[in-house]
Amino acid sequence: MSYLTANGIPVSSGVVTIPRIGRPLAELRLGEEATLDIGEAVTLRFEDGTAYRTTVRRGGPGAGTTEVFLVGGSDGLSKILPPKDYQGVPASLIVRDLLTEAGEQPGELDLPTVFVRWARRGGPAAEALKAVMERLPERAWRVLPDGTFWAGNETWPQGPDGAVVAEAAPQRGWFSLLPVPALQAGVILRGLWEGQTREIGRVERVIHQIGAKLRTAVYIGG
Repeated sequence: MSYLTANGIPVSSGVVTIPRIGRPLAELRLGEEATLDIGEAVTLRFEDGTAYRTTVRRGGPGAGTTEVFLVGGSDGLSKILPPKDYQGVPASLIVRDLLTEAGEQPGELDLPTVFVRWARRGGPAAEALKAVMERLPERAWRVLPDGTFWAGNETWPQGPDGAVVAEAAPQRGWFSLLPVPALQAGVILRGLWEGQTREIGRVERVIHQIGAKLRTAVYIGG
């Protein structure tokens, strides 16, 4: 069984990046006979059952393989939205509107701040989302594994058990772990490091590395 598949197609190598703020991204190489079309919905599934809903942004043959770049969710944030004015509405409504118009799926949006007036400029949905979230610096947003958008306060739950540090550069906040497919950003990571189980820190970014050597790299915030 392959460590990672894309719509059931074995992945030979690549990286899956999961940020605390933003969307999962994947750059993968598949067998040369594999085909995934631009705009196609793709489920990435790890061997432990952890799955991510993504969409193909670009892909094509290269050096005997099929190379694809995938984006978490429906990859709708590049869609151009028209201007829109709001008065006396919570930020959650503004974000829900722009996500829906972009073809994305809103999930839990804990953004209760009421904007007396908000003028959405015409342009990419990503810019509209960025403008709202810049007004709410205490809130974060990301695309969850099921493809829905979440926004709210971080609660920093405990991450999965059993992490083992293979290499570390703590001064850079970087740790390379034996594979932990279920690990996501936005959690507190504990693991076995230098012979002791200890708290490693708050995970800002996860990078699952697929290839001859399987690793899960993490970047820890201050």
